[in-house]
Amino acid sequence: MKPAKNIATKLARAHIEAIVLICLAIFLSFASIHFDAFEEIMAFIAKYEEYEIDEILTLVIFMSIGFAIFAFRRFNDLKDEVEVSEKMQQQLLHASMHDALTTLPNRRHFDQDLTTKFGHYKTQPHLLAIVIIDLNRFKFINDCYGHQYGDEVLKTVAKRLLETLSNAHLAYRLGGDEFAIIIDDHANNERHLYRICHQISFEIEKPMLIQGIEIVCGSSIGVSIANEHCANIDDLMQQADNAMYYTKSNQLSHVSFYDSQMDEQRVFNRQIEVSLKQAITEQQLSLRYQPQFNRSNQIVSLEATVFWNHPALGVLPANKFLSVAESNGQINLIDYWCLEQACKDAQYWPDNTTLSLNISPHTFQRLNFIGELDSIIALTSFDNSRLTIQISEQLLIQKVKSKENSLSLLKQRGIHTVLNDFGTGYSSLLYLQKFDIETIKINREVINNITDKQQQAKMVKAIIDLANSLKISIIISGIGNQEQFQDWLNIGCEFFQGDFLSNSLSQAEILAIDDMNNLSAINCDIKNAGH
Repeated sequence: MKPAKNIATKLARAHIEAIVLICLAIFLSFASIHFDAFEEIMAFIAKYEEYEIDEILTLVIFMSIGFAIFAFRRFNDLKDEVEVSEKMQQQLLHASMHDALTTLPNRRHFDQDLTTKFGHYKTQPHLLAIVIIDLNRFKFINDCYGHQYGDEVLKTVAKRLLETLSNAHLAYRLGGDEFAIIIDDHANNERHLYRICHQISFEIEKPMLIQGIEIVCGSSIGVSIANEHCANIDDLMQQADNAMYYTKSNQLSHVSFYDSQMDEQRVFNRQIEVSLKQAITEQQLSLRYQPQFNRSNQIVSLEATVFWNHPALGVLPANKFLSVAESNGQINLIDYWCLEQACKDAQYWPDNTTLSLNISPHTFQRLNFIGELDSIIALTSFDNSRLTIQISEQLLIQKVKSKENSLSLLKQRGIHTVLNDFGTGYSSLLYLQKFDIETIKINREVINNITDKQQQAKMVKAIIDLANSLKISIIISGIGNQEQFQDWLNIGCEFFQGDFLSNSLSQAEILAIDDMNNLSAINCDIKNAGH
């Protein structure tokens, strides 16, 4: 930067000197005319001919012309140097304000733009919002596929953001797997902002084909809208961050708009993250099991759910801490603990009652997952045929070799697989056929989101018919009342689960059941065990 400034100074000085010289030349020309300088010079040369003054003057004239040509060329060289220097300055400035990988404006550019736009908002209030986007599972993608795939994911996300947003909205890469958007809109309202955010979420979640591998990378989006309570841009940024972390921990939505309760949620998540390390080492985790029933009201399986007996916060259900465990890499330890403890508990159940439990995608796709599973089964002497592993839809569509190997090895060992929450992602029955999935569990949200009862029945019936053609069993979860139970019975569902049929049970409550083939007797035994 400094050399360019020096060159520019020299060029400016050259301009001034040239103007001075031109003015001096004009002055001398007029003086020569006024005083007949040429005639006087010629007379002087003739008078002193013996000194060869005419040759000396001729030499001076030619030297002056030469110096003038040299000065002119040097002036142009300086001008070219300044132009090159200014171009380099522009390139350096652009590089300092943009991300080299995605070419999006970077954090520095974001801070400058936000400061300017927030100042305009203060003088003339309008819709000004920050959208923070954090990619889900990005660390796993880097670890599993390699950083070159992670870079391609970032570039693809950047491209999709640019394609989704209008010219009025600016996208930035803040660093790592975090992006931001500034919505500065005088013409639209918050409903428009809501549509933009959900469209962004939808576009990012579309599968990406990178070097022949299909990768799915979802997002957690937090939104903060400027209002009279935002004293400065730091407040606005903090609110957007809190909303994003709320989305990441909540897992019920891909987009969250900030409200004041999210501040408490972030503090809570931080407390969870700090104390989670002691959850296993100090034996603070426990399991409960929710029964799955067949059409004859018999318990056919018990699904394990982990709870955390937190010393300060009380009993926490899985949805309060598993998302934090996934984000900080502790989910593997929890999954393996649950698997070992559940296998130990299930040893005391009737032989015809299977154990079912969820394994996170991160754990399932680890190269040593099958080895760890074999070790736990050997340690507990558990019967492979009584074990069912539940996996997510997102895992199924990931084209990762370790996942395909694990599914194949599970089948070889006689371990059953269930696709959990079917209908909430991108999978289809073709995936089920390809990977030989034996059972699918239909998520309650898929059913409850259809308000028309007849449409609910038609959709479930269609899934059941297709599943039957592929010899795939179906579990309906979330049965909440007798009417729902009867409806699914009438449609032809095989297996059922929900609080209406039975709440989750402790190991002691399970062991107190005398007859697992009678739903009424089961509920009676559970009540007696509770007393």
